[in-house]
Amino acid sequence: MSETVKNQQAPLWVPFFYGWVIVAVCFVSTFCSGATSQLFTAVMVVPITEELGWSRTEMAGALTLGVFATTALDVVLGPLADRYGPRAIVSLGALVVVAGFLAMAMMQELWHFYAAYVLGRGVAQAAMSGVVTSTAVTNWFLR
Repeated sequence: MSETVKNQQAPLWVPFFYGWVIVAVCFVSTFCSGATSQLFTAVMVVPITEELGWSRTEMAGALTLGVFATTALDVVLGPLADRYGPRAIVSLGALVVVAGFLAMAMMQELWHFYAAYVLGRGVAQAAMSGVVTSTAVTNWFLR
């Protein structure tokens, strides 16, 4: 049994298995990370391209790079979540996503969008869903 599982204790105020609270938090985290996914961005493509005069091809480049950033960060954050626990990774990931959204609110140039979206997408999908949240849930459910 790993150290992270051995040292976890549920708070006394929870009248049921605390692992279900972890599942709920991971569900909300994964739901929130969906704001950076292609599905959400697909809704915003037309307004952004019309407002800023970019082509859809230029925006699609950021989506592609965001997927690559997610893949690269999954490889890094997965072992870190397994070794140190996912709590800090999810929290820091949420802060980076908020910073990315704030940066996108102020974007004027295409490279601003690329920087904010690729970083936000990569961190959101890697830190707030996928490998990290799966690690959190599997640390609580041993059987």
